[in-house]
Amino acid sequence: VNLVPVRKSNADYGELVEQLMPMAAAFYTLFEYDYREAHHRAMIDAFAGDAAIGSLWLIAHGSAYVGYVALSNVFTFEFGGRVGLIDELFILPSFRGQGLGGDVVRELQHRMPSLGLCALHLQTEHDNPRAQSLYESLGFKTLPRATLAFVPVV
Repeated sequence: VNLVPVRKSNADYGELVEQLMPMAAAFYTLFEYDYREAHHRAMIDAFAGDAAIGSLWLIAHGSAYVGYVALSNVFTFEFGGRVGLIDELFILPSFRGQGLGGDVVRELQHRMPSLGLCALHLQTEHDNPRAQSLYESLGFKTLPRATLAFVPVV
């Protein structure tokens, strides 16, 4: 699997974002998340312009872009430093079941030292046992705690 970085400093940044946007929309639709294109594009611009907050890649398979992965950086004392959160991992439906998701996660595991990461975290939907099984087969463990979030109403 080939991960193509989406960085504002890339000469082909605009083209890469245009490839990414329909996949992001499909990911958000799949999980019934709130998706507003202009807002999402602004978030991608902010994310792709600041390597300190994370990394964004298109997933290339052959000559096609078949998905994307977003890795957010967090610092946590519990895990000993900088941790990467695989925030979004999306593979186009026609390319699922070919092992690409596992290949992407293994590649991120391999890149941990160069990214300065001491751990990788991810989340999956409770009703997605296939993904959970994949991640467990790659060494991920379910942590004995709940993930809670506070999102102020605007």
